[in-house]
Amino acid sequence: MTTTGCHLDDLLPIALDMTASLTAADRSRRLVDAVLRALPCDAVALLRLEEQQLVPVAARGFGADLPGRRFAL
Repeated sequence: MTTTGCHLDDLLPIALDMTASLTAADRSRRLVDAVLRALPCDAVALLRLEEQQLVPVAARGFGADLPGRRFAL
């Protein structure tokens, strides 16, 4: 089994953010930031399913045009 270096201690700030009194946008941005810290990657996007499309909610490491894009399923 391989590991990415992510430990349970890394998940505590995510859990606390999910229950904090934050706006949905702030919560989404913090989740994306936490994934970037926990996993070796260059970009992360949190997508929401709306009808038959995936819509970006929060992202880091992508171009400026991502927020306006829709991804058909």
